Amino acid sequence: MKKLFLIPVAAALFAACSNETENTDNDGPVPLQISVGNLEVSTEVATRAANSAWEASDQIGVYALPTGTTTTPIAYGSNKYYTLTDETGSTDATGGTVYKNFTGTDPVYLPANGSAIDVYGYYPYSESATDPTAVGINVSTQTDATAIAAIDFMTTGKEDHTTHGGSETIKKNTPSCQLLFAHRLVKLVFNLKAGTGMSSSDITSASPCSVSITGQKTEGTYNIYTDALTYTGSQTTIVSTATQEAKGGFDKAIQLIVLPTHDTNNPKSDRTVTITLGTATYQFTIFDGVNAAAPADPDGTLQVAAFEAGKEYTFDVTVNAARLSVTAAITNWVSVAAQNATAK
Repeated sequence: MKKLFLIPVAAALFAACSNETENTDNDGPVPLQISVGNLEVSTEVATRAANSAWEASDQIGVYALPTGTTTTPIAYGSNKYYTLTDETGSTDATGGTVYKNFTGTDPVYLPANGSAIDVYGYYPYSESATDPTAVGINVSTQTDATAIAAIDFMTTGKEDHTTHGGSETIKKNTPSCQLLFAHRLVKLVFNLKAGTGMSSSDITSASPCSVSITGQKTEGTYNIYTDALTYTGSQTTIVSTATQEAKGGFDKAIQLIVLPTHDTNNPKSDRTVTITLGTATYQFTIFDGVNAAAPADPDGTLQVAAFEAGKEYTFDVTVNAARLSVTAAITNWVSVAAQNATAK
């Protein structure tokens, strides 16, 4: 999607079969038909890592295997891409979800013997993702909304929105399946507004205007079958200049995508945020909420235990001439208690 799509709600996922289409008398090859549901989202975010709607030319990657298997080679379709072709969509009468049709120019074909297949999907499509156990992820480039959309990684799952995997009931005589996707990375949003000694133009016209965060790994591989992320590379600083629509009362919003925190591979400590507005810089530190090293006095810190996959962490920042005032909230990409802090 060109825009990041949103989701404060931990985006959902699901792969369920729709038995609306019958092809029992068709002895020829039957292509898999796919429709994809929109994600639940917050009305305050406006990009794909922020926007609930799929857009023209959006592409998903699909793997299709015999039910219950994760073997190689992939029997019925390896990294087949499907493109959004119906922006109108249809509403599922049972759940109310709007599903839009995706079409493959070289689609998955259902087994001629009528046996069932499992369908796994991911977004955004990558031509190089030939191994579903190691789909590459790289969040190092975050210059604008287009760059964010390209790294807003999602996969499909089951109806409970937590279990990995695809449908187990897609067959030749019921060739249509509905998919829901969930965010597998983490979104950070920094809403900025002018405070004491500042004007709105000091933020809206600032060049550069960026947010950076230290102590982050930016690369890894993702196992579509198990929803397991393997971290690679070393820790570094992520810098973002990608804007999105700011929520009411704020002058600008900067968004970032980061990998989930991990005790050893992407630790929760030493996460320093720097906000740059022209020649001025402001900092605050995000400590582990249970980290003994976090000072008792919250001045200059925020305590957030971990960056969890599928969640959006929103930081509302008032930029005063001398310091920042910051509050934080967590949503599913709902609100959890936030601690106030002031950063010098």
